[in-house]
Order: sequence, then C-alpha cells, then structure tokens
Amino acid sequence: MSWRVVAYCRVSSADQQADLDRQVARVVAGVNRQGLAVAEIVTEVGSGLNGRRRTVSARSPRAA
Repeated sequence: MSWRVVAYCRVSSADQQADLDRQVARVVAGVNRQGLAVAEIVTEVGSGLNGRRRTVSARSPRAA
C-alpha cells in the first residue's frame, strides 16, 4: 500500500498568519523526522465553530 502524506494546518483568524506559518513548519519537520515526505500542505483560516471543514472534506477519501 502506498501512503500520501497531506499536512493540514489551520488557524481561526487571518491575524494568526504567523502562527499558521510556524505550524506548517513544525508539522513538515515532524513528518520528515519520521522519514516521510509531505506530498501536499493544506492550510485553512477560519472559525471551527460550526465544525465544518470544507477543505479537509474535499480531500478525504472517507468524506461522505
């Protein structure tokens, strides 16, 4: 079986862009330490109040 690593990082507001950039760097570094490579980085800015994640749902093979 072949795995494809997709890093998903999010923040709740646009003024947290620096936090998002740091989050991406940490996630990619962690994946690389595991001997894997990130095939795609998905970022999202927006409130999670309603629990909907359009960005993730569109890429998830388990999305209903």
